[in-house]
Amino acid sequence: MSVEELQKVASIDLEEEAYLKPVSNRGIGFYNLDKNTAQFQFRVTKKDKPLLISDKNVKGYAFFKAQNGSETERASTSGVLELEFIDPMRGLVGVTVPPWFLKNVTNSTVLGELYLSLNDVGLNGKDDTVVLGTFSFSVRDSLVNQIESDIKVSYIREFDEWRTEVESRFEELKNDIGNTQSLIDTVNQIATDSIAKINKAQADAISAITDALLSSTTSIDLERDEALRQIDAKRDAVKTDYDLAADSFNKLSDDKTQTFNNNVSSANQTIDDKVNAFNQTLANGGFTTSSDVDNKLATVNWQKYKLTNEDGSRIRLDGAGADIITLNTGQYQTYNYVGMPANEGDMNAYWNVDVTTGADNVKQIIATLSYKNKQFIKVIHKGQDLGWKLLTNDTIDTGWLDLPLINGVIPYGSMYRPVYRLINENGLNKLYLKGAVKNIASKNVAIANLPTNITSLVTSNMPFPQIGSNKGGISTLIRWSVTVNGAIQIDGSSMDTSQMSPDDFYPINTSMLL
Repeated sequence: MSVEELQKVASIDLEEEAYLKPVSNRGIGFYNLDKNTAQFQFRVTKKDKPLLISDKNVKGYAFFKAQNGSETERASTSGVLELEFIDPMRGLVGVTVPPWFLKNVTNSTVLGELYLSLNDVGLNGKDDTVVLGTFSFSVRDSLVNQIESDIKVSYIREFDEWRTEVESRFEELKNDIGNTQSLIDTVNQIATDSIAKINKAQADAISAITDALLSSTTSIDLERDEALRQIDAKRDAVKTDYDLAADSFNKLSDDKTQTFNNNVSSANQTIDDKVNAFNQTLANGGFTTSSDVDNKLATVNWQKYKLTNEDGSRIRLDGAGADIITLNTGQYQTYNYVGMPANEGDMNAYWNVDVTTGADNVKQIIATLSYKNKQFIKVIHKGQDLGWKLLTNDTIDTGWLDLPLINGVIPYGSMYRPVYRLINENGLNKLYLKGAVKNIASKNVAIANLPTNITSLVTSNMPFPQIGSNKGGISTLIRWSVTVNGAIQIDGSSMDTSQMSPDDFYPINTSMLL
C-alpha cells in the first residue's frame, strides 16, 4: 500500500478576486489521531482560469486558527505553514495539517486562510501579497481516546500477566541453551575428524593425478615421434614426384623450343626469298608506274568533270557580287550573287543552283530558293539571255465549303448541297459554286453571303444564268449574280411570281474569275 492511499484530501476552489464571501463550510472534518494524512488541496483560479503559480514566481502560506479560545485561554494556532505547489499549470497547491495541531484543537471548529506573495528573489521590495478567502473545518476526538478508566485498568492487568509469562519462558530458554554446550563439543570433534579425512583424500588424489600426468607425457612423446616420422615420409614422396614432373616438363619445353626455332628459321627464309623476288621484279620494271595509270584513265569513257564536293554535297560559293550566269557546269549552294529572279530573297538568301552547258554558247541554270521552296529556270541560247521562268506552281485551294444559307432558303436535297470553292493559282483567283436550293418565294432574294476573304476580291457584280424548274413544259431561266457585297442572289426569273412554289429547283452550278 502506498502513502498516497492513506491520505485524506479535502479539495477547495479559491478565486483571486476582490469580493468578500461568507466563510466556506464544506463539512470537512479530521480526527486528532490523523498523522500526516490530513491534507488540503486548493485550486486557485482567476476569472475561471487556473492561476499559473509555482515556487519560481510566488511564495505560498497557510494559517489555521481554532475557535476554542476563551477569556482566560488563547485560541490554538498552527503558525505559518508553507504551501506545496502540486501542479503549477492547473493552479493546484496543497498543505498538510500538523498532527500536534489536530490534538490541540480536538472537538472544535478551525478557520483557515491562504496567502500568496510575490517571490522577491532580488530583494527589490516587490513582495505583494493576496489573501485567498477563508474556509472552515472540524476536528473530532477519536473513539479510542474515549475508552473508560475501568476498561483501561483491565487492559493493564492483562498486560502484566503476559509479561510474567514471557519472563518464565525466557528462563527455560536459558537452561536449554546451557544443555547445548555438550552438543557443540561433540560437533567440534566430528568436524576435526572430518578435516583429517578430507586432507588424506586430497593427498591421495594429488598422487593419482601426478602418476596420470607422467603416463600421459610419455604417451604424447611417442605419438609426436610417430607423427614426425610420417611427415618426413610424405615429404620425401612429394619431393620424388616433383622431381619427376620437373624433368618431364623441362624435356617437353626443350622440344617445343626447338620446334619453334625451326619454324622461325623457315619463315625468315621464306620472307627473304619473297623480298628478293620483289626487288628483282622491281629492278626489271615489272610493276605499273603512275604514268601508266594516267594513260589508262585517259582512255576510259566516263565522266571526268567534278560537279560536287568529294562527299557529294553542293559546292558552296560566295559570289561577292558576281553575276550568276558566270558559273560553269556544276551543282552549287550560292549567296551574294546578282542576276537572281527579281523580288525573290535578298543577297544573303541561299540558292541551290544547277548549271549545265552545251555547244554554241548554250547554258541552262535551274535555281531553287531554299526558304520559299520556289524553283526558277534561265536559258541562255547562243549567248542570248531568255530570262527567268517560274517552274513551281503556287496554288492555294480552299476545297469545297458549305454556303451559309439565309432568308429561310434550304438545300434542294442531300445530293445538291450548296458549296463554294476558291482556287488561287499563281495570283489568279477563280470562284466555283455548286448545288441547288429551294424554298424561295419571290425574286430578288439573296440566298447566301460569301466570306470576307472572297468578298474583297469581287470588284463588280458577277451575273450568271441557270436553268431551273419546268413550268408547263417550258424550262425556267434564272438570272443569278454575285454582288460586290458578297451576296449570291436571284436578279430575275422567266417564271411569274405566282408560278413560284417552295419546291422549285434553283441550281447554282458555275465558275468565275475574280
